[in-house]
Amino acid sequence: MRNTIVLHVLLALFPITLLLLSANLVMYNPLAYSLGFWHAGTYDSFGVGEPDKAANSMIAYFLWREKLDLELTDDERSHMADVKDVMHSVTAAFALLLWLTVGCMLLLPNKRAALLVASRQGIWLLAPLALIMVFFSRSFIWFHEWFFPQGNYTFPPDSYLIRLLPEIFFVDMLLMIVLLYVVSCWLLQLWAQGRFRGVQV
Repeated sequence: MRNTIVLHVLLALFPITLLLLSANLVMYNPLAYSLGFWHAGTYDSFGVGEPDKAANSMIAYFLWREKLDLELTDDERSHMADVKDVMHSVTAAFALLLWLTVGCMLLLPNKRAALLVASRQGIWLLAPLALIMVFFSRSFIWFHEWFFPQGNYTFPPDSYLIRLLPEIFFVDMLLMIVLLYVVSCWLLQLWAQGRFRGVQV
């Protein structure tokens, strides 16, 4: 009975934990920003050096730096400070869920079977993610209305942030998160099935 309850908790936690892991790996990855800039045409607007410099500055700001070293308006700086708070909340939520997920795994006698079931069940999360991708513009607005109720997220089309980070940039970032999530589920299934020699679960 206890094992059944723990397994169901694991199945609920696992996909969200893995998705937040994927999000963290993309949000703080300079290569992800470069790919987003390339597809959005940001390099054509700013030149090759400026977007990468801005990305490195933003990542450092999100991680540890107190000041964002970019030429932004006060409203843009205020919004980026709120974005930093949201990203820290995502990272904190991931750390908590990871701790709970690992705890559930340790409580189960057959960890390999539990990991296999969890990685397969994780595919269900693709349904809402697909809906977000299809209706991205509306979802993007809802996201900002929910996480930034103060309303400091709208800027003119010629503002620095809009030119640096157009909507298509965030579409690409979400796509990278989803792809990383799918690949992670697949690799964990292979791991649980014992496809990697010398690795025990």
